[in-house]
Amino acid sequence: MKLFKFSNVDMNKLACLQSSHIWFASQGSCNDPFEGSHLFSEFDNYDESTKIMRRIVSQVISSEAAEKLVSAEHVEKHTKNEISEYQGRSVLSMSLSCAEKLPQFNNLMWSHYADAMKGYCLQFDKNSFVESIYNVGSIDAVEELHCDVIQYSENAPIVHAMDPRSSQQLIFSKSECWEYENEYRLTSKCVGKHSYDPKSLEKVILGFSMPIEQQLLIFNVISSNNKDVVFEEAVLKQGTYCIEFVDFDIEHKINILNGKSYARDEIMGSVSLGHIIRRKGLS
Repeated sequence: MKLFKFSNVDMNKLACLQSSHIWFASQGSCNDPFEGSHLFSEFDNYDESTKIMRRIVSQVISSEAAEKLVSAEHVEKHTKNEISEYQGRSVLSMSLSCAEKLPQFNNLMWSHYADAMKGYCLQFDKNSFVESIYNVGSIDAVEELHCDVIQYSENAPIVHAMDPRSSQQLIFSKSECWEYENEYRLTSKCVGKHSYDPKSLEKVILGFSMPIEQQLLIFNVISSNNKDVVFEEAVLKQGTYCIEFVDFDIEHKINILNGKSYARDEIMGSVSLGHIIRRKGLS
C-alpha cells in the first residue's frame, strides 16, 4: 500500500524535504473544527462490569483495594485521563491508496492541500515509511506511536467510561464529509519534526502550476537524498475534469527557465534553497 502527503511550498516544508523530516501537528491546528469531538457514556452495564472486574483483580490484590480500583469514580477518572492524553497527541495526516480510492487523482486533495496544483504530493511505501518513523526517529519523539485508518461516520464516537481503550476512537474518527481523503493517521506524543528514511519515499508528483524554479529546487533537494525517487508532474487531462501524470522533463523545464545557451549542470547548480528564497520571497 502507498501513503500520500499533499503539501504547499514554503520555507519549513522545503527544509523538511532537505533533511528527510515530516511534521506532526497539534490537533488544534488541524482544519477539522470537530477534531476530537466525542460523547462520553458514563456507566453502561456498570454493575455487571464491576462484578467481573472485581472478581479478576481481587485474585491479586485485597478485596478492599479491588473495590477502590473498580469504583465508578476511579474508572471515570482513569478514562477521562485517557481522553485528555489522546487530545494532547500530535497527528500526521496522510492519504491511503486502495483499490477503491486513489487519492493522488482526487481533485479536492490537490485543491485543498497542494495549493491548487501549485504544490506537490509525496508518495511513500506505507510499511517502509511507518517502520522508518520508529527506527530513524528519536526514541523519545516516537514513544507510543499509534497508527490507524480514520473511521468515518455520521455521528461523533462514544467513549465509554468502563472502557478506557475506547478513548482512541476520538483521534481516529471523523465526519463522513471527509471520507474522500481516505486518511491514514499517525499520532505521537511530540509535536514537531519526525525523521524518516528517505528511501521510503518512492515518488514525488509536482503540480503543473508550481513555478519552474520551485520544481527544480524540489527535484534537487530530494534527489540529493535519494537518487531512486521518481518524479512526475500532475496535469489536467484535456477535455475532462481528470488529473493525469506525465514524466517530469527536467531538460524541458531548464530550457523554459533559462534558455538553451546554459549548460544543465550550471543551471541546476544555481537552483539552491537560498537562491529561491531570495528570488521568490518564500517564508
